[in-house]
Amino acid sequence: MVKIVLCGHTGSMNRGSDAIVKSTADLLSEAGMEAVLASYKKDEDSLYGTKEYSEVIRYADRKKNPTLRLLSLVFMIIKRRMTSAKIRQIPVVRYLKKNHACSLSIGGDTYCYGDLPYQYVSMNGTCLKKNITSILWACSIEKERILQPEIYDDLKRYNLIFPREKLTYENLIEAGFEKQNIIKMCDPAFFLTPETVDLAWMDDRTWVGMNISPVVSFGINPHKGLVINNYVKTVKYILENTDMNVVLIPHVYKVDEDNYSEDVRMGYKVFSYFEENAELKRRIKVVDEFYNSKQLKYIISRCHLIITARTHVSIASYSSCIPTLVVGYSVKADGIAVDLFNETEHFVIRADSIEQETEILEKYIWLEKHWDDVHAHLAEVLPSYKQQTLDAVKKLKEYLENSEDKGT
Repeated sequence: MVKIVLCGHTGSMNRGSDAIVKSTADLLSEAGMEAVLASYKKDEDSLYGTKEYSEVIRYADRKKNPTLRLLSLVFMIIKRRMTSAKIRQIPVVRYLKKNHACSLSIGGDTYCYGDLPYQYVSMNGTCLKKNITSILWACSIEKERILQPEIYDDLKRYNLIFPREKLTYENLIEAGFEKQNIIKMCDPAFFLTPETVDLAWMDDRTWVGMNISPVVSFGINPHKGLVINNYVKTVKYILENTDMNVVLIPHVYKVDEDNYSEDVRMGYKVFSYFEENAELKRRIKVVDEFYNSKQLKYIISRCHLIITARTHVSIASYSSCIPTLVVGYSVKADGIAVDLFNETEHFVIRADSIEQETEILEKYIWLEKHWDDVHAHLAEVLPSYKQQTLDAVKKLKEYLENSEDKGT
């Protein structure tokens, strides 16, 4: 049986990461391949379930190894981040070699922002040197990033790249990558199975689900507070003009010093604007319980409509045929919308372009007006859209089996 190690996972507190690795593992298993998870936070993952994997292995843990912690600090100080990354990857590389396994790096938006993704570049380079098959899976990459020399050279070293939306696929082809090495798919989280949880607070009322993150609130838009104000205006409109309720749903549970996750904190920030209005406040729910990705998808699936900053909230929503507005900040939001609707105008609003306090509200009103058409469209296109990933898994298996036959 082909053994595949899912590499680069930084922990399940980010439910988007959790959704990708779990759904990928299920898809690989159904295709007759063995999925092993390599995690930087194995203890964290165990809290939210690991039954999807045949095994979970751990990257070298700085917290549990004083020598490693010291070496990592030294290498960071002298700006040798690649070396620091390689040291942490030693247990995973050893496992890959011993088990003749394939490294499947979970791409997501890793290559989209900030500095060079040292952990990925290091693993990819090591795989090349040690004759280990290296795959980049379910990735989104901005065109400008692909053309950066260090990024471009690293991407060229992957045996196969699986972009999760059309724009990234086209960006790679236009940049000169061979078509046979670039295989289009959709995000594997479209296949994530919801897990039922008790939602007594939902009862028989209708809910509009919202997700807001610090990234779009403070990190992207140059007008601080403007995105929050857009959410507040939209909540106020819904509560004053309809009989619907609003639920603020987190998808990243990175806990801060006050023991609030960053998305939950943003939810309460929106909620605070209605704190003194008892009538409206009772129709707002902030989800602050620690649900896993499958449970959150169930909550999302119970909503009438979704407005979200987090990509994997939109994926949970789209895959449940729920009309969705994405407050986006990268190619991933645009690319998925283009795949599903062949346009972004009515389904994505770029967070960095918002200049007025009612822009999200205006998009919401359009989406509500066209709810039936959007819902029907999603139901129609999803089967063929998801088939891309089933085909991608099949091609991956064929490639790895052929590689084994050739002894590579």
